[in-house]
Amino acid sequence: MLTEIDLLLCLEYVDCEKAMSKTHNTAAPIPLCASDPNDSAASPIGATVHGRRNIRTYWVVIYGGLLVLLLIGMAVAAVFHMTTITRHIAHAGSHSGVKKLLISQATFLGLIGALFLAERRYPAGPMPTIRTWLLNFKIYMAFVIVTPFVGVLLGICAGYVSQIFNLGLINIRFPEHWSVAGAVTAYFIWAFASDFFYYWFHRFQHESFFWHQHKLHHLDETLCAITTGRNHWLEGLLYIPARLIPLAILIKLDPASGGIIGGVITFFESNWRMFNHSNIRIGFGCMSWLLTSPQMHRVHHSRLPEHQNKNYASVFSILDVLFGTYYHPRRDEFPPTGVPGERDVRTISEALTLPFREWWLRLCAWRRGRAYAMPNGEPLN
Repeated sequence: MLTEIDLLLCLEYVDCEKAMSKTHNTAAPIPLCASDPNDSAASPIGATVHGRRNIRTYWVVIYGGLLVLLLIGMAVAAVFHMTTITRHIAHAGSHSGVKKLLISQATFLGLIGALFLAERRYPAGPMPTIRTWLLNFKIYMAFVIVTPFVGVLLGICAGYVSQIFNLGLINIRFPEHWSVAGAVTAYFIWAFASDFFYYWFHRFQHESFFWHQHKLHHLDETLCAITTGRNHWLEGLLYIPARLIPLAILIKLDPASGGIIGGVITFFESNWRMFNHSNIRIGFGCMSWLLTSPQMHRVHHSRLPEHQNKNYASVFSILDVLFGTYYHPRRDEFPPTGVPGERDVRTISEALTLPFREWWLRLCAWRRGRAYAMPNGEPLN
């Protein structure tokens, strides 16, 4: 049975087809339809947009191709060491592993409760209704079933890739004789490197067809702590290897260290990102260029055009400064959130099927020679 969002998307696509079939010289732009690339020569603005689209296409293709190659390499390494990996997985799924998972999730939910009280006292925007909060919690539960085990499993596999091919310029394996200072330094190194790779994957999501999977996270118009876990279940399958595999190439890991890092990345990032998503009027002022904050990340979720494709970093906002996507918010700038021109999902079934329905519409548009709109309003061929 078609849901309301299915009908709306279909009507938009049909209207686009009708408008394009009438004439090629329309006076006004048509939503969700690509303009003629040759028309860009008539306008400096059009030429600039066309140039930016070409640059974006090149880097998206290169990044996507490298990611696929890395995934294949990790899969091959896993196949040749299936017995050992299975033993590690069994250990992660043992009573002690499940106990650690439950403790981490209890910590997560406890922090949500603490931030909820702060959100009620110092809100930066509208608070979600009970219905919206429960829907976000259901989406989070579907996400959390997949992510922790995937994080540990892929961390172990990444460790094997690093070990088999003798990869790693920086050694952060965890020997017993390490000092506290050495362990802290090692974690800082992988945390910064991890956020570096996350930055590019996050940017890739916004500027490629993976936007239709990531969009579920951005549709929330009442951004709050629970929005942290409002991700499609595919998210964990994508962003964890996108970070762990490059880390395995850059940093020398063994399977045990990889599993620890995979688990810690999931735990640490979840809690820091929860703070960043909280609906609290907190910013870091002159230090915003260094570390992310709820105000910084609210700009990333903003529905206003001047904030589109800004502040991608998860922890170290200096990455946005370095790569030209930094937006420094004014002291009292806490914009409204959501995706402009689109409504939020209303049921868990809509949420779980959203990217597949979007990809199907995009495939239909591609087969008919049309383009599908991206979050910044530019068509994606």
